[in-house]
Amino acid sequence: MTPELARCIPTHKSDHAAVEAATALGFPAINPILAHLLEWLQDINWPVADDVIELLAPAGPEIAPHIRIILNCDDDGWKWHLIVGLGKRLGSDVRVLILNDVQRLTEAPTDNERVEEVDEVARELLEFWGEDKAKDRKVT
Repeated sequence: MTPELARCIPTHKSDHAAVEAATALGFPAINPILAHLLEWLQDINWPVADDVIELLAPAGPEIAPHIRIILNCDDDGWKWHLIVGLGKRLGSDVRVLILNDVQRLTEAPTDNERVEEVDEVARELLEFWGEDKAKDRKVT
């Protein structure tokens, strides 16, 4: 990783300067550090989280594999924060790539995902996206 990219990764919960540096570089230059930036969405209450959400909202399909990893990991709190913080801001080109993972959270959540209400926020996200499978099954 180049020193320029390393400066774009926050080192503490209030490292707004790092996100400003990442914003200045923009896409596609920051693509190699997307996974590092998504780590700062483990808790959307951290001061830097809002900046990271603003930075990552316009990301294209290159962010989808990193989001899919999170949606399928064991950190259910991170899933919740990712969905609530970034989910509604993602473009359709990313949504289509993570749709099956979000649907899985609603249709076959683990016990812990239910406890953390990941299934509920995933359902709300699908409804927001207009991708609720239940709507598609309704008879008109």
